[in-house]
Amino acid sequence: MKFSLEGEKMKVYKRSAWTLIKGLISAPFAGFVAAIIVSFFANGIYPIIAGAVIFILVCISSIFSENVRFELNDTELRHFRGRKLKGTYKFDRIVVGYHSRSQRGLLGDNDIQLIIRTAETGRETQLDCSPLGAKRFYEMFAILEDKCLNEPERLQTL
Repeated sequence: MKFSLEGEKMKVYKRSAWTLIKGLISAPFAGFVAAIIVSFFANGIYPIIAGAVIFILVCISSIFSENVRFELNDTELRHFRGRKLKGTYKFDRIVVGYHSRSQRGLLGDNDIQLIIRTAETGRETQLDCSPLGAKRFYEMFAILEDKCLNEPERLQTL
């Protein structure tokens, strides 16, 4: 099945809203747990400060560090973190694969790493695609797999 992006200028994959919401929901709980732990070792205002710091760090991480975007056009993949371009990969020069690990439950998590190997040098790059969510990632990967230089993995016998 061949994919074509010719009708579209570019296909964009961003983090899911659920990923952002999960991070913001977990922030108060993380701050609360930090405050309880610090209260075993210190009294006064220190547990409150520790809880507030952890709350702020988790919020910042949820809003900014998980803000990823992938843009695909007919010839290349571009990877952005926030508004900053982190890498450009030409389809005719790369081989792609991925590692995935999932946890079930209401706040279940998908750990998805896109692996890009440059055909000429063999250099591997791992991109964290977890913020996209599994459905968006697999949709994007199907396009990448079709457009890149992928070949079947050769298994060696021992």
